[in-house]
Amino acid sequence: MSHIVSIGLLLLCLIGSAFFAGIETGVLAFNRLRLRHLVQHGVKGAWVVEDLLRHPDRLLGTTLIGTNLCHVAMAVTATRWFDHLHFPAAETLAGIGTTLVLLVFGEYLPKAWFQAFPAHRVLPFAFLLEWCARVLAPFRWVLQASFRGLHRPEGSSSPLLTREELVELATEGSRAGILSPVEARMITGVITIGGVRCRDIMVPLERVVVAEESVPIPTLLELARRTGFSRFPVHRSGRDEIIGVVSVYDVLADANAERKLARDFLRHPQFVSLHTMADHVLPRMRVTKQPMMLVSDDTGRVVGIITVEDILRVMAGEDRAGPSAAGTSTQ
Repeated sequence: MSHIVSIGLLLLCLIGSAFFAGIETGVLAFNRLRLRHLVQHGVKGAWVVEDLLRHPDRLLGTTLIGTNLCHVAMAVTATRWFDHLHFPAAETLAGIGTTLVLLVFGEYLPKAWFQAFPAHRVLPFAFLLEWCARVLAPFRWVLQASFRGLHRPEGSSSPLLTREELVELATEGSRAGILSPVEARMITGVITIGGVRCRDIMVPLERVVVAEESVPIPTLLELARRTGFSRFPVHRSGRDEIIGVVSVYDVLADANAERKLARDFLRHPQFVSLHTMADHVLPRMRVTKQPMMLVSDDTGRVVGIITVEDILRVMAGEDRAGPSAAGTSTQ
């Protein structure tokens, strides 16, 4: 075997190894939503990548077989070449040299290159990868048959989109005109509500409209007309000593309400922690039929309130800051 042929085979094996290792990383790093958009617009090679992602065993089987064939061929060629040059310890030198070259130029660099811009760097090689998948199909079928004989899965499930992918899908839908900005904002709010805690959207106690327990009902009704709120936290001696919640609807349902005080219509307060997730509060509100809950800190002191309107405001994509004063709106 001449030196030129040996060097050519070594370079060919190195390029093949870099191709299979790099393109596998690039395909797996491809943004699914971006890929779907490219397929819909008929971008060349996009359907090949989408098909490989739908059948990951085909992708991984092809790249695994291709990488190993290139590695073995390169190691054999390097050993024979070094032996032909009469190097001492030719097998050892060939093994060390091949390993170092493959790690740097056959694995690390191509993986980093393909992963950096998968949409621009994978698609030009998509049809080459498809051709390799067809050529290596017999070897892949043998491996898959052997694996199925050892492991029989009980069932399979389709992959789910992550929260970040759903948000990006809504954003791209808005940019493409499929969704209006309001619709995209609401979808994003519903998806991201799972990461919002009560402390992020609560109304601080100093901004809450509260009522004293001894306030007459006519005064309470006047307060409701002036503020537009239908529920008020009721305090005793200090604003932070909340003893319950009074609802204007309970007051209006009582024919003798004018002769009573706010304490006569108290509902037992419901407490949530500062750290409670906002999406966990809605089920509690539904079960307790309390659209307002008191938010307490780690010491048990009431530091604010959270209402169903506050949570719905976040889900609708509106400002979390809320109104300048808070109770529960009559609207």
